[in-house]
Amino acid sequence: ANDCGHLELGRTKPFDASNTEPVDVLYLLGVNEGELPVDIDELVGEDTFVIVQGHHGDKIASRADVVLPGAASTEKNGVFVNFEGRAQRSRNAVTPPVDARVDWKVLRALSEITHGDVLPYSTES
Repeated sequence: ANDCGHLELGRTKPFDASNTEPVDVLYLLGVNEGELPVDIDELVGEDTFVIVQGHHGDKIASRADVVLPGAASTEKNGVFVNFEGRAQRSRNAVTPPVDARVDWKVLRALSEITHGDVLPYSTES
Protein backbone atom coordinates (compact mmCIF):
# COMPACT_ATOMS: atom_id res chain seq x y z
CA ALA A 1 0.00 0.00 0.00
CA ASN A 2 1.03 3.60 -0.51
CA ASP A 3 2.76 5.03 2.57
CA CYS A 4 2.88 8.57 1.13
CA GLY A 5 -0.86 8.59 0.48
CA HIS A 6 -1.41 7.13 3.93
CA LEU A 7 0.52 9.99 5.53
CA GLU A 8 -1.22 12.58 3.32
CA LEU A 9 -4.51 11.47 4.86
CA GLY A 10 -3.23 12.49 8.27
CA ARG A 11 -2.22 9.07 9.53
CA THR A 12 0.92 9.43 11.62
CA LYS A 13 2.39 5.98 11.08
CA PRO A 14 3.21 4.17 7.86
CA PHE A 15 0.91 1.42 6.65
CA ASP A 16 2.31 -1.77 8.15
CA ALA A 17 1.34 -4.63 10.43
CA SER A 18 1.95 -2.52 13.57
CA ASN A 19 -0.57 0.12 12.48
CA THR A 20 -3.92 -1.62 12.32
CA GLU A 21 -6.16 0.98 13.94
CA PRO A 22 -9.59 0.85 12.25
CA VAL A 23 -10.55 3.42 9.64
CA ASP A 24 -13.99 4.57 8.47
CA VAL A 25 -13.27 4.18 4.75
CA LEU A 26 -10.55 2.16 3.05
CA TYR A 27 -9.90 2.66 -0.69
CA LEU A 28 -7.63 -0.02 -2.13
CA LEU A 29 -6.34 0.69 -5.63
CA GLY A 30 -4.71 -2.25 -7.38
CA VAL A 31 -3.86 -4.05 -4.16
CA ASN A 32 -3.67 -7.83 -4.12
CA GLU A 33 -4.31 -9.88 -1.00
CA GLY A 34 -0.62 -10.77 -0.64
CA GLU A 35 0.43 -7.10 -0.62
CA LEU A 36 -1.39 -6.23 2.61
CA PRO A 37 0.66 -6.37 5.82
CA VAL A 38 -2.12 -8.31 7.58
CA ASP A 39 -5.27 -10.17 6.61
CA ILE A 40 -8.03 -7.86 5.34
CA ASP A 41 -10.31 -8.92 8.23
CA GLU A 42 -7.68 -7.76 10.75
CA LEU A 43 -7.20 -4.47 8.94
CA VAL A 44 -10.78 -3.25 8.76
CA GLY A 45 -13.34 -2.81 11.48
CA GLU A 46 -16.88 -4.11 11.36
CA ASP A 47 -18.16 -0.71 10.20
CA THR A 48 -15.33 0.10 7.75
CA PHE A 49 -16.59 0.89 4.25
CA VAL A 50 -14.21 -0.83 1.81
CA ILE A 51 -13.79 0.24 -1.81
CA VAL A 52 -11.65 -1.93 -4.08
CA GLN A 53 -10.46 -0.84 -7.51
CA GLY A 54 -8.65 -3.54 -9.40
CA HIS A 55 -8.81 -6.65 -11.49
CA HIS A 56 -8.40 -9.49 -8.96
CA GLY A 57 -11.39 -11.31 -7.49
CA ASP A 58 -9.61 -12.34 -4.30
CA LYS A 59 -10.59 -12.16 -0.63
CA ILE A 60 -10.17 -8.37 -0.64
CA ALA A 61 -12.78 -7.98 -3.36
CA SER A 62 -15.17 -10.30 -1.53
CA ARG A 63 -14.85 -8.11 1.60
CA ALA A 64 -15.47 -4.89 -0.36
CA ASP A 65 -18.67 -2.89 -0.12
CA VAL A 66 -17.97 -1.49 -3.61
CA VAL A 67 -15.84 -3.02 -6.35
CA LEU A 68 -14.69 -0.76 -9.20
CA PRO A 69 -13.42 -3.04 -11.98
CA GLY A 70 -10.01 -1.88 -13.13
CA ALA A 71 -7.83 -2.76 -16.07
CA ALA A 72 -4.91 -5.17 -15.71
CA SER A 73 -1.39 -4.06 -16.63
CA THR A 74 -1.73 -5.72 -20.04
CA GLU A 75 -4.87 -3.66 -20.68
CA LYS A 76 -3.48 -0.16 -20.06
CA ASN A 77 -0.64 2.12 -21.07
CA GLY A 78 1.75 3.07 -18.33
CA VAL A 79 5.17 3.31 -16.82
CA PHE A 80 6.24 0.61 -14.40
CA VAL A 81 9.38 0.18 -12.34
CA ASN A 82 10.98 -3.16 -13.15
CA PHE A 83 12.89 -5.37 -10.69
CA GLU A 84 16.12 -3.49 -11.51
CA GLY A 85 14.52 -0.22 -10.43
CA ARG A 86 14.32 1.14 -13.97
CA ALA A 87 11.29 2.84 -15.46
CA GLN A 88 9.75 0.76 -18.20
CA ARG A 89 7.07 2.09 -20.53
CA SER A 90 4.31 -0.27 -21.59
CA ARG A 91 1.44 -0.22 -24.05
CA ASN A 92 -1.81 -2.06 -23.76
CA ALA A 93 -1.84 -5.42 -25.53
CA VAL A 94 -5.61 -5.87 -25.30
CA THR A 95 -8.56 -3.69 -24.39
CA PRO A 96 -10.12 -4.01 -20.92
CA PRO A 97 -13.36 -5.99 -20.48
CA VAL A 98 -16.51 -3.93 -21.01
CA ASP A 99 -17.01 -2.98 -17.34
CA ALA A 100 -13.36 -2.31 -16.51
CA ARG A 101 -11.71 1.09 -16.79
CA VAL A 102 -8.11 2.23 -16.59
CA ASP A 103 -7.25 3.66 -13.18
CA TRP A 104 -6.95 7.33 -14.15
CA LYS A 105 -10.42 7.29 -15.76
CA VAL A 106 -12.00 5.87 -12.60
CA LEU A 107 -10.26 8.44 -10.39
CA ARG A 108 -11.19 11.27 -12.77
CA ALA A 109 -14.86 10.18 -12.77
CA LEU A 110 -14.89 9.98 -8.97
CA SER A 111 -13.46 13.49 -8.76
CA GLU A 112 -16.48 14.75 -10.73
CA ILE A 113 -18.99 13.46 -8.19
CA THR A 114 -17.16 14.19 -4.93
CA HIS A 115 -17.09 17.53 -3.16
CA GLY A 116 -13.45 18.31 -4.00
CA ASP A 117 -11.88 19.72 -7.11
CA VAL A 118 -12.28 17.90 -10.42
CA LEU A 119 -8.97 16.43 -11.50
CA PRO A 120 -7.53 18.67 -14.24
CA TYR A 121 -7.00 16.10 -16.99
CA SER A 122 -9.13 14.22 -19.48
CA THR A 123 -6.52 12.19 -21.38
CA GLU A 124 -3.61 10.01 -20.31
CA SER A 125 -0.96 12.21 -21.91
